[in-house]
Amino acid sequence: MLNAAELAVLCDAEVQGLAGRPIAAVAPLNLARPCDLAWIGDPAQFDDAASSHAGALIVPRGVKTGHASATLLVSGDPVAALKLVIATLERQPITVGSFPGRGVVDASAQ
Repeated sequence: MLNAAELAVLCDAEVQGLAGRPIAAVAPLNLARPCDLAWIGDPAQFDDAASSHAGALIVPRGVKTGHASATLLVSGDPVAALKLVIATLERQPITVGSFPGRGVVDASAQ
């Protein structure tokens, strides 16, 4: 599992918020969990982020981020950043253990 700062370096983005936030996967805004990274391609969608449970968001530069509770990865090219993040997270080894608020994964699970 990588954190927001590590992913920001990878995709040339600026981190706003908790840089050490762990990111386990990428998910759509409406399905994201606190350990997930979601994305916003259109600045008009930013208000939808307030109702999301996503721990982090990739957003385009120039979006007004005054009331965001999630960690933000502000990118000049959110689509390219998203592709890099997905490819990187797919190469990460599966982590056995607990996730905040999500229970425990048994070590024998496949």
